[in-house]
Amino acid sequence: MSNEVRVLVGDDRGGLTLLQSHDSGQSWGDPEVVLPDVEPCAFHQRPDGTVYVGTRGEGLYCSRDGLKNWEHLDTPAGAKRIRSFYSAGDRMLVGAEPATVFARSDNGHWEQLGDMWTAPGSRQWAYP
Repeated sequence: MSNEVRVLVGDDRGGLTLLQSHDSGQSWGDPEVVLPDVEPCAFHQRPDGTVYVGTRGEGLYCSRDGLKNWEHLDTPAGAKRIRSFYSAGDRMLVGAEPATVFARSDNGHWEQLGDMWTAPGSRQWAYP
């Protein structure tokens, strides 16, 4: 059983920081900024270990090598302000500001699924 614990912490001023412990959290190493100058707001790890980070303004990033290297994924302009996302199989659903939903396949193809302005009943909704 591994004693390693890794925690990703996002903040709106310092980017994405990795905290690591090799003794089940009894002590921690120095924080390591792994993605500077981004505002991370959503995280997801796939069963294969790939980690995705959604940001407010820069779109999606992913790490496929245990959080050592990060790749900025091509993200359409309307999906760069990510609020939430979910990944399953070869598809990812992304909720972005202002109130738009996109789907991304593993081959990188994006499709806008809907938005607040065209959804049935949207004339009665409010978005701050």
